[in-house]
Amino acid sequence: LSPSVILADEPTSALDVVVQRRVMATLEEVQSRLGVALILIGHDMGLMAQFVDTVAVMYAGRIIEKGQVRDIFHEPLHPYTKFLIQSLPTLEKKKLFNGLEGSAPSLLDPPLGCPFHPRCPLADAAKGCFQIPPSLVDLGRERQVACYVVTEGRA
Repeated sequence: LSPSVILADEPTSALDVVVQRRVMATLEEVQSRLGVALILIGHDMGLMAQFVDTVAVMYAGRIIEKGQVRDIFHEPLHPYTKFLIQSLPTLEKKKLFNGLEGSAPSLLDPPLGCPFHPRCPLADAAKGCFQIPPSLVDLGRERQVACYVVTEGRA
């Protein structure tokens, strides 16, 4: 077999950190040896920060933000991306973890407009959040976001 892409869907889910490290080292070694692209799918933003170059954040089956890992973690733009990154534990400060209000939308009956608007603290009817799903807008420097509030005046 000579794949050009390896797709790893939650390859370290439910593993302790030592085994996670071994799995990721194996994936990196295989990727390097075969000279292939590696697409890593997962919900562990800390793991993503360590092992990927480009991040695409999804919500309700749609990409809502995409960019270089450094840019996403230093300046998250979409409110959901900000929440994901703020939820990462740190050694510097202790804080009470506050979950995201509401629940994920049904993919069988999604809300009108932006799928994140029922949970979004920035949702604004005047900007279109409740009517039409936002498109992914190219902000330059390999950065894209799908949010009316964030892209207002930029696109």
